[in-house]
Amino acid sequence: MTTTLERGLRVLQCFDSRDLILSNSEISKRTNLPKATVSRLTHTLVRLGYLRLNPENGQFILGIGVLSLGYPLNAGMFLKQISSTHLKELAHKIDGTATISVRDHLRIVSLKSESANDVLKRSPGIGLSLPFCGSTAGLAWLIGATEDERKKAIQELHYHSNDVEFTSYINKYKTALKFYIKHGYIVTHNLVLQDTSVYAKHLHRKTGEELLLLSCAVSTRNESIKSKEGAIVQILEKTAENINADLKKTRPPPAL
Repeated sequence: MTTTLERGLRVLQCFDSRDLILSNSEISKRTNLPKATVSRLTHTLVRLGYLRLNPENGQFILGIGVLSLGYPLNAGMFLKQISSTHLKELAHKIDGTATISVRDHLRIVSLKSESANDVLKRSPGIGLSLPFCGSTAGLAWLIGATEDERKKAIQELHYHSNDVEFTSYINKYKTALKFYIKHGYIVTHNLVLQDTSVYAKHLHRKTGEELLLLSCAVSTRNESIKSKEGAIVQILEKTAENINADLKKTRPPPAL
C-alpha cells in the first residue's frame, strides 16, 4: 500500500506548468516505472479524480481532485497573511519578477509571485515548480538549510542524477556558497534564459517551519549588469528585511 501511494504521488509530480499533458510512456520515462505499472496507476488516479484522460489521444492532465487536495494547505498557510506589496514593489523596481518559493524534494515550488516583466518566459504564479538543481532558489535553499537538511537533500539529488550532473551541481553550490559568505546573496547569469540574471537568498524562519526563498529575475539585454547590480541587490535586501519582519510577527498554524 505504501509503495503504491508513493508511486501514485510520483506520477502526479511529473506534471508542471510546462508539461500540462503527458502520456503513459512519458510518465514511465520520468518516474522510471514500468509502463504496465504506470497504466494501472493512471487508471486509478483518473477514477479518483486526480487525473483526467483525453479519450482522443490517451494523454492525461491533472484533475480537479489535485486542486481540492491543495486548497486546505493554501488556505491555512501563514504566508497568505504577508502582504504582496513587498513582492510587487520589488518586481516593479527591477522591472522583472519577484518570487517566494519553497523546496519540495527535487523541485522548487512558487508560493507567491509578482511580475512587472516576465523575463524568464514562464508565466510565474502559485504552484509553478522548477527543478531543484536547475534553479537559483535551489542553491539558496542549500545555503540556508540546516546541516541535516542539506545532507538529506544532497543524498536525494545524488540518487536521482548521474555522477557528471551531481558533480557539476555540487561545484555550483560550492561556488555559490563562497559568494554568499562574502556578499550575503547569490546570483546566476543566463542559467534559465539568455540575457537574464536571477538573484536569491533565504528568508528568516522559526523552528519547525519550511525554509522560504526570495528570488528576483531581471533582463540584462542591452544593459550592463554591473551598472545595475548594486541597485538590484539593495532592493532585494530591503525586500527580504521587510518580509522577514512580517514572518517574525506571523504565527504559523499550530503543530499537530
